[in-house]
Amino acid sequence: MVYQWLKEEPDDFVILEWPMIINQEPDIGSLYAYYLTHHCKKMVNGDSSNYPPLYSNLTKIFHDFPSEASKK
Repeated sequence: MVYQWLKEEPDDFVILEWPMIINQEPDIGSLYAYYLTHHCKKMVNGDSSNYPPLYSNLTKIFHDFPSEASKK
């Protein structure tokens, strides 16, 4: 499982869980937060349902990934 691998990685790095979904069902963000408790790495997605303003911009950029906007 990828989460076990993340847990065993010694480096301090940030991960991005995919797909990036905001305000849609199912609330996949809760699942990402659950797995965060296993691997304890920093996440672009955050660790709760409180989304920072830049997160919604990222979801728009990556909505049609790969797109011209995501390549910049």
